[in-house]
Amino acid sequence: MSREEVIRRADDAARVLNEKVVVDALMSIKQEIIDQWEATPARDTEGREWIWRHYKVAQKFEGILRGCIEAGKMEKALLQRETGWKDKLKAVVNY
Repeated sequence: MSREEVIRRADDAARVLNEKVVVDALMSIKQEIIDQWEATPARDTEGREWIWRHYKVAQKFEGILRGCIEAGKMEKALLQRETGWKDKLKAVVNY
């Protein structure tokens, strides 16, 4: 994937994670899962495992988007570093 594509995906992921409807939906999903877990009898290990798996899926969704954002931050930093070196080199050559 090109640097520009990584940066674009990072920007898209940040937009998604910052949308109020998405933030509210993720909080609602997590709270509902926690409420279900609390209501599940201790002896219902299968039910608790099912709830745990759903909680992990919600975390995974958010984690994938955060990973895209972090990858984009790194690519932006590399791009800025390369641009900085190129500008310095041009300044020296044109001196």
